[in-house]
Amino acid sequence: MAPSEEIARLERELAELRSHYVHLERNGRVMKRGSMFMLAALAVFLGYLLWADFVMGALAVVAAAAIAAIVWLLPASNRRWIDAGTPMGEFEFGPSQAQKVEQWIADREARLAELRLAGSASSPATDR
Repeated sequence: MAPSEEIARLERELAELRSHYVHLERNGRVMKRGSMFMLAALAVFLGYLLWADFVMGALAVVAAAAIAAIVWLLPASNRRWIDAGTPMGEFEFGPSQAQKVEQWIADREARLAELRLAGSASSPATDR
């Protein structure tokens, strides 16, 4: 494949991957908003439960606080909303779709830079 054709192909792929990544970022923001809404609903429910039946409400608050503490204390090495909002298969482990797309974008940008550098090095200088 000619370098100019490969450059054009890589630019098209990069545009598609960046568009896909924008959609993944949007999914992450939707996931964050949805989670905040669910936490607010849970707080209202726990407040009602405390008001209606104090003992059961206190038990529910303690259970919710224990779950929150466990989640809070888990190592947060690579937890991101974009990864939480990324669809994954039932038995899919490893990097999320967002991490894969980030890697694909980096690979194509590096290859594109190599091709452009090789193209500029092989063409004669025209600024003399």
